[in-house]
Amino acid sequence: MGEDLAIRREEIETLRLGLDHGASLIDTAEMYGEGSAEKLVGKAMEGRRDAVFLVDKVLPQNAPRRGMLQAYDGSLLRLGRDRIDLYLLHWRGNIPLHETLEAFTTLQRDGKILAGRRKPSSMQTHVFVGRDRWG
Repeated sequence: MGEDLAIRREEIETLRLGLDHGASLIDTAEMYGEGSAEKLVGKAMEGRRDAVFLVDKVLPQNAPRRGMLQAYDGSLLRLGRDRIDLYLLHWRGNIPLHETLEAFTTLQRDGKILAGRRKPSSMQTHVFVGRDRWG
């Protein structure tokens, strides 16, 4: 999604159709289309901000505290939003986990990530820290 300008309008219309029919969660990431998917999602959500629970993901190389805060701000600009409901680490990289968690904590404390502060009535938020099957 967001990688072919020739179908951009169709992708936006498809997302809007899903929202019209009751979809309420959109999941994207800074890496999809090198940010163009976030722009597309932002366009599809125009006028529907409160109707969408937005999930976005940061790349592992952007997971140190300063890098994540910059990546987050870049995502907000592309999305045209003032917050992301749930912000995730796309996959575990080589950055020490405590640095990544510090950045998540800062974003949550500043009200930029809402999951964990205010849970939507139909969702529960859990954090799992552990090793994946490859590491």
